[in-house]
Amino acid sequence: MSKWNTLVEIINTKAERSGFVRIDDGAIKQLREQAELKHPDILASSVFPTQTQTEYVWYSDYALISLHYVTADAPREFTRQTLAAERYLDALLVGLETPGTALDGYLILAFPEDPVQLNILITDIEQNTRLVRKHVVTFKEGEWNRVERIGVLALNEVGDVVAVDQPSGFSEAGLVLITELESIAPTTLAQQHAAKWGGDHV
Repeated sequence: MSKWNTLVEIINTKAERSGFVRIDDGAIKQLREQAELKHPDILASSVFPTQTQTEYVWYSDYALISLHYVTADAPREFTRQTLAAERYLDALLVGLETPGTALDGYLILAFPEDPVQLNILITDIEQNTRLVRKHVVTFKEGEWNRVERIGVLALNEVGDVVAVDQPSGFSEAGLVLITELESIAPTTLAQQHAAKWGGDHV
């Protein structure tokens, strides 16, 4: 198993224990389209995974988690990638949020190596909660480090997992919205929600 796949497995296991469920690429695409319908320029400066990449996003009824692979080895490029990734996650949140609700965003920035030269900048990035909360994980000496610092992934680490009839972390409203995103055209869905909201949010 590659180190990247190992990280995805670690994050997925912790996310599921904390009440999150991974959403597929089709649902993510619908969230992007919903965000653009609400704010046409919201994705103008965001990073999009290429067609050969898979996106890793997890959902609960209070937050989204996004795992982003960082290729930067210099401060300026790291800052650029971080800004783009946080704006992208914020756009997904806009696509998912409904009137009267607000979701948190957690961006996990993964370095394939230990970026010693970026340590000071990493600390600054993690302390900056603009748009979304940010966490950095690094690969060093054959294992992923700093994962335990991601508080949202440790919410249910202690105690037994309780079996439920539906995926843990999904509220009834959340399940309905995810189902709509997967089955209704974005324009139609936006028009339906606009009618409920009085037409002011599209």
